[in-house]
This record gives sequence, C-alpha cells and structure tokens, in this order.
Amino acid sequence: MKNIINFDVDFANIPLDVKKFFYIHNDIYTDLKVSEKTKNEEMVKVTKSEIAIQEFWHDEIIFTWNKDIDEIINLENVEMQKYLEKNPDFWIFLRKSVAEKILEIDKFFKSKWFYLVLKIWYRPLEVQKKLFEKIFEFMKSKNSDLPEDQIYEKTIEFISDPNRYISPHTTWWAVDLDLFHADWRYVDMGSPINYPWEISCLFTSKITDKQRKNREFLTDTMLSFGFSNLPSEWWHFAYWDSYWAKFYWKNEYLYGPVDF
Repeated sequence: MKNIINFDVDFANIPLDVKKFFYIHNDIYTDLKVSEKTKNEEMVKVTKSEIAIQEFWHDEIIFTWNKDIDEIINLENVEMQKYLEKNPDFWIFLRKSVAEKILEIDKFFKSKWFYLVLKIWYRPLEVQKKLFEKIFEFMKSKNSDLPEDQIYEKTIEFISDPNRYISPHTTWWAVDLDLFHADWRYVDMGSPINYPWEISCLFTSKITDKQRKNREFLTDTMLSFGFSNLPSEWWHFAYWDSYWAKFYWKNEYLYGPVDF
C-alpha cells in the first residue's frame, strides 16, 4: 500500500513513524538547490573487512517461476555484470559522510546480533537508464489497460527516470541494504530486493506481521541515524540526496549524477 504525496507538504512536523509510509512524488522536490557544503565531498572506498557486502551481481539467481518477474528481479544483476565487463575497476565508493554513517549503523546492528549487508551503492548512469527502460516495459506489459502516463507513474515508484529526474543511486548518496542474523541467515523481509510490486512496500497486506516488523526494524534504525527511506522499496535508504532533503524539509541537497 502506497500513500503518495504529489503536492508540496511541510514534513518538518510530521513524526517519522508517520512519514516513513509516505511516498513523495518526484515532481515536488526538483526545485531544491545544491548544497555547497556537500557538493565536493570526498569519496571513500568501503571494504568487506569493514562491513558485510553482497553485491547484486554476485547473488544467486532468484526464481519465482514467473519468467517476466524473474527477469526483473535479476535485471540489475545482469546489467551490472555487463557494465563490469567494460569497467573492471568499479568498486564500493561512498560519500565520506554516508560511509561513516553506514559503518556506525552496522556497529549498532552488531550490538543487537545482526549484520547490515550492503547490496548496492553507486549505480552507473548507463545502468540506471537501462533499468528504467526495461522496468517501464515490464510495467507496460502488466498494465496494458492503463494509459501510458499512469504506467509511467507506477514505474517511477520503483526506479527513477534518469532522463527527467536525478536518480539517487547515481549521486553516491543512496544505498540498498539487507539484514542478516548473527548466524548469517537473511532476516525474513517478505520479498526479495528489486521486486517491483506492492509486496515490496514498507506497508502492505501481503506480508506477515513478523516480516513487517523486520522491515520496520531496519527502516526505523536507518531513520534514527538520519537517513530517509523509500516506502515503495523496503531496502532503499538515502542521505543528502533530493528525496532526503524533502523528507527532512531541507532546502538544499547534493546535486548529481556522477559518472564513475
């Protein structure tokens, strides 16, 4: 279930427990200005000795036994592998403040007998474009009764249009995360990452109470450290991007995208 905000709302006085469920439409935060303070922030390399990292492109292929959905879930895996063939030096770089926050959050989870798992950080612009195009075509095939503008709206809830908006993952300020138990079992979130359907929303009737609590545990922790969440994707969090700025009612953010 998505509560979509498509008009300008002052989020400053809305409690986090409420606004974490609201999806903010892209059009209402495109007029924010660039923060000179963070514009040229240093990039730092994050290693597997510091935090658990399981890149999408090294995941096992997920099978739902629905060919179309399987292709979408594993699309980022496929496109990133193609990109890596041409760019073998690609690795985990984050903005310094994001990296520091992520490592701090990981320490918190470890104190609770969990491990934070980094799945994706910076997404190359060419990959972003391919993902958007293919997910849009997928949505179109599954919603043939809807006009194209409504299909487009459904699509941008799960993947930003890099030709129209600033895509968070192309700015180095957004991350996709998962959570492990201390024995390295995945915490049950009720859906795989990158599943472009309602079941991926933070709040949905299609998951169990336990799965919902697990999602909120991850989300509430990230919010307590100053990140913003994306309620249509329980795994996506950002710091200092345009969505984050509107979520916390700031008037500036770091402009992107950046080419690797």
